Amino acid sequence: MTNSNGQHPVTLDDLGEFHTTVSLTRPDGKVIVVPVRSLSEQEVWEMRQAMKWPEPPFDLGKFDGPDRPPRKQFKFDDAGYRSQTDAANRQFSRRLMARSLLIAIPGESEDDKASALEKKLGAWAATQLQTHLNRLLGIGEAEVASIADSFLAAADSDT
Repeated sequence: MTNSNGQHPVTLDDLGEFHTTVSLTRPDGKVIVVPVRSLSEQEVWEMRQAMKWPEPPFDLGKFDGPDRPPRKQFKFDDAGYRSQTDAANRQFSRRLMARSLLIAIPGESEDDKASALEKKLGAWAATQLQTHLNRLLGIGEAEVASIADSFLAAADSDT
């Protein structure tokens, strides 16, 4: 298998982090070229592990026997849980974006930078950046839908 240049990867470095640019088209037609970087699998994993993900509510089910505790019956469709999950996905998306963008973003911490993106980034830019970063980071389709829906829903409510 060959890469886009028609070459076989020579080393593991060929498959690692790289810098590139993405072109975003503003609603007025102006094209903005934005420098970005890919993230390593380890970096994305550590970011995911650092997130506080919500736990679904549950009911205790039937006892399986005298020596076994009741099984938890998780309520994954609970509205509060789904709302918290959307918020966590949105926060994760902003953190990925803050770490991938090679532009100055105000803030000391990753959370500060993610917050700055939330407040300043136009919905048009968020949509396009999210699409480019999903490809760059290799996020699967199901995860893309979940993250994008929560990110874009909040962007729409801010306007």
